Amino acid sequence: MKIKDFIVSFIVLYVMLRLDVSSLDAQDCSEAWLQEAKFQLDTFIISYRPQTGLNYSDSINSKIKSYRLEDCEATYWINYYRAELLELNNRHQEALDIYYTLSSTAKELQKWDLFVSIQISIARVMETINRGDDCLRHLKMAKEYIDHKQLLNLYAFYGVRMSSYQRIFNSKDSAYFYAQQAVDYGIKYNAPRQIADGYYLLGILTSNIDTSYYLLQQSYKQFLLNKNYNGATSMAKNIQNKIKNTKFSNQSPAWLDTISKYIVLIKEHNYTYHYLLNKYYEEISDRYFFKNNLDSAYYYLKLSKEHMKQSDINVNQTEISQAEIDNITSTERFKAEALTRQTKFQKILLSILVLGLISALIVAYNLNSKKIKIEKQRTLIQNQNEELAHSFQRQSMLLSEIHHRVKNNLQLVISLLTLHFNKVKDNKEYQYLEDISNKVRSIALIHEHLYHTEQFEKIELKSYLKDLLEHYLALHTSDTEFAYEIIEDQAIHLNLETVMPIGIICTELISNSLKYGRRPDQMLKLEFKLQSLESKYILKFHDNGIETNRKFTDQIKSGMGTLLIDSMVRQLQAQSSPTINGTASFNLVFQEKIISKV
Repeated sequence: MKIKDFIVSFIVLYVMLRLDVSSLDAQDCSEAWLQEAKFQLDTFIISYRPQTGLNYSDSINSKIKSYRLEDCEATYWINYYRAELLELNNRHQEALDIYYTLSSTAKELQKWDLFVSIQISIARVMETINRGDDCLRHLKMAKEYIDHKQLLNLYAFYGVRMSSYQRIFNSKDSAYFYAQQAVDYGIKYNAPRQIADGYYLLGILTSNIDTSYYLLQQSYKQFLLNKNYNGATSMAKNIQNKIKNTKFSNQSPAWLDTISKYIVLIKEHNYTYHYLLNKYYEEISDRYFFKNNLDSAYYYLKLSKEHMKQSDINVNQTEISQAEIDNITSTERFKAEALTRQTKFQKILLSILVLGLISALIVAYNLNSKKIKIEKQRTLIQNQNEELAHSFQRQSMLLSEIHHRVKNNLQLVISLLTLHFNKVKDNKEYQYLEDISNKVRSIALIHEHLYHTEQFEKIELKSYLKDLLEHYLALHTSDTEFAYEIIEDQAIHLNLETVMPIGIICTELISNSLKYGRRPDQMLKLEFKLQSLESKYILKFHDNGIETNRKFTDQIKSGMGTLLIDSMVRQLQAQSSPTINGTASFNLVFQEKIISKV
């Protein structure tokens, strides 16, 4: 902890210890400022100003304690809003401490609006830390009380959270239903926050571009009405991404200008602000790169990377058991009781803090002296390496952008192929163009991996195969679904020259299995096994399909797919086993290709 922070913490604690409230009389819970504070905190949440709201709640809580208004209903809501503000600041454990304590109090006092709101908020935290079962448990509890107590004014809030849960953990169809319910009830009961979130969920869940564009614009307008410029900017970016490569693409520059217009109105420069700037500068960099203005492209790419680092946060996913929940509740009650008393222990603690402060200042002085000497030596070394580091950073960023641009160009090729084979009526020509599109996609995935991981020399094979299979899953309907499994004994990382032909081979194997391997009695399952054996690697492919349509091997051997697989095997200088139309079973033994370091 820095000395400045330590001194500030000491002063705050000193004031708390010296505060004597025993002589103050209890005040009326109908105090106008108490109701105004509740309204103001709700406004901070709707307009997404979490840090400002948290600071305001701290000052209000001090005033509440001085007037001994802890047991007022408005105070309970103020504490609830404080928990929401902590949640928005990614302080989830502190938020849960308040939620669980308030939950018991609200249930005991039969404050059902507050109780249901707390259950839905806890579900939101559980979704954030990826605890789906706990999220659903609290949502079901909220729904039970909404129905039993007829709290229809809270159904929009419930609908947003249930839609989000369904989208992440279960069914997108159910997610769409609850998002529509959220919008309908939000409009009926004037819940502006839920209206904005509901339209956003509908927009991302809708496949039709016209409908999606309209719904996302409705969400954007609602965020502006809420004066939530953070949300409005984020929604403008979502819209700008959504309409790329569509009939609305000519409106993309206007939405980029909208982002620029509202991002400057965001008052709190937290991680979401930096994330939005990261995406905005990345888009500007892409545009300059497309115009071959590399200096400007590099400048904005550098700004993008700087804001990306500042937006990088990690959500604490610590397990929270039921026993811990009970402990949190009892601890919170103990703290509430302890704050009403001023004891000798507090005075002793104050003395210890004074001595600790003096000791810390002495230690800090000695450490600072040593730090100055070390800093001089470090500066000398840093000056010598600075020019080299700058050059390396520039080359890395440009290489990253090249892979990004290659991926985008390949995606453009795929889009052109898609536009063409959607128009053809000949099924053979359609299949031929779709096969070409899938092969180009397998190459584009490689460059996408290199761009996102910023590891330009190696690609993790299992992750690449997973993305390739997920691509095929996204192309098929529920009638043609398939399952897959990727097994590896250890992580395998290969260079670009090795992964490229392997990707084409796997694309052909997957395509053939989907064409010829389906059987009516069970779902098609594709299985990849990856093994390391000294300096060699083994890739095994197998599906559980029938062989009825794959017995004409003499005819198939001359097919384009088999010729392509054989060509890629020769390029790898690898060994492969006989196959049934290249799908039923396939083994490949290969080594990583040696490339020049120049």
